[in-house]
Amino acid sequence: MKRWVAVCLQLVVVLLFASGSSNAAEWRFPLGLTYVSGFKDVVDNYKNNLQARGYDVSTSWAVPVGLTFQPYVQFENGLGIGAGVGPFMFITTTPGYDFYAVPVNVNARFTFLPKANISPYIRAGGSYHIAGGDFVKQSKPGFLGGIGIEFFRTKRVGLGLEASYDSSEITFEKDKKVAGILNTKGEENIKPSSFMFTIFIIF
Repeated sequence: MKRWVAVCLQLVVVLLFASGSSNAAEWRFPLGLTYVSGFKDVVDNYKNNLQARGYDVSTSWAVPVGLTFQPYVQFENGLGIGAGVGPFMFITTTPGYDFYAVPVNVNARFTFLPKANISPYIRAGGSYHIAGGDFVKQSKPGFLGGIGIEFFRTKRVGLGLEASYDSSEITFEKDKKVAGILNTKGEENIKPSSFMFTIFIIF
């Protein structure tokens, strides 16, 4: 964890030096909804564990779309630095077994046409899931990378689309029932965010 924090801080320092004499900077505040493909694996883990414990999981409820907020500061030369939180994820089940995850990240980005009304961009950084729940054992930091496009950049409110990948993991308990005996010593590493697609508005 300490190594991950150090790498992210070094990334921010390098980017600030690379910005050089670029004095003009603009804060931008993307707020959006994100679909997370890897969340299905978390749902399956909970269903399998509950079935191993003898529960009917037909009434479980999961939300594969979450709210995300990714503010960043944009320099004139196209470079930028930012941080983010989300997409928020949670599971509730009628037996009372719950899960939540709040992904956080820091990242650097490059906007190809910073003064244009429409511009593609790329971003990369580190991510970590603040997670909790009945079967959660630990979280592991990972790499975050994304590519997207922003529209109406010169307007007061803009729009954007992004496809991204998050390699950070959460280790879950993996229950099995063998010969009628419950074994709770198994583990399963899951990337809850993995491939994501986001649509957002920018203030």
